[in-house]
Amino acid sequence: MQGPLHASPVEAGTRFLAFSVAAVIGPVAIGRVLHRWPMGVLIAAGPALIALALLVMSVPAADPWTPIMFGLFLGGLGLGAGNVVANQVGLTAPMARVGMATGVVNTVKQVGTAVGVAVLAAPYRAGVTSMLLVAAGLALAGALLPLALVRRAAGQKV
Repeated sequence: MQGPLHASPVEAGTRFLAFSVAAVIGPVAIGRVLHRWPMGVLIAAGPALIALALLVMSVPAADPWTPIMFGLFLGGLGLGAGNVVANQVGLTAPMARVGMATGVVNTVKQVGTAVGVAVLAAPYRAGVTSMLLVAAGLALAGALLPLALVRRAAGQKV
C-alpha cells in the first residue's frame, strides 16, 4: 500500500483495520455453522474467501482503495474462519494425539506462510496484479482440494 499506492504509514495501517476487524468476525460467523456443515466444506471456506478477496483486489478500478478494502475484509473473514476450522480439525484427533495433531496444523500454517511468501516473490516482480492472481489461484487450489478429498471419501463409503 505504501509503495504502489503511495499511502502514508498511518493511512496504510488504518486501512488494514478492515482485515483485522473481519478476522475477528470470521471466527464468530464460522462458529455458528461449525457443527452443521460438513468439515470439507468448512475447510474449503477459508481459502475460498481468500481466493475471492485476492481476485477482488486484482480488479482495476478508478479508485483502487474500493477493491482493496473489500478484498481485505473478505480476506480477513477467510483467515479468521480458516483458523477456527484448522484448530477444530486438530481437536478432532483421538485424545491421545490431540497435541500432535494441533502441532502439525500449526506447523503447516507456518511453513505454508513461509513458502507462500517465497513463491509469490517471482510474480510480484511482474507486478502486484500478477502476484494477486497467482495467489488467488493457489488459494482456490487450497479450497478445492478438501472438497475433492471429501467427495472421494464419500464415494468410497458407498
